Amino acid sequence: MVDVNIGTKALTEQQRTERLKQLEDVMALMKPAVAADGGDLNLVSADVETGVVQVELSGACSSCALNSVTLVDGVSRILTQRLDWVTKVTT
Repeated sequence: MVDVNIGTKALTEQQRTERLKQLEDVMALMKPAVAADGGDLNLVSADVETGVVQVELSGACSSCALNSVTLVDGVSRILTQRLDWVTKVTT
């Protein structure tokens, strides 16, 4: 396995677990707002070492014309503000 944290100390298993739990908790806070519009917010993947998080909008949100706004102005902004280790949010 290639160490993507060249020059930095890798996270411990406990730190990885804590970061994933933090992410799941923040995602759970956002889900009701998305559900109110008939959609759902799903975590596809999370690299807690690099901070890259992949999410998916489903249900009514998957085909909504405003889903990119929801992702950028909502999900991405909230995740990066609340979790200082999140560096990028993708779909």
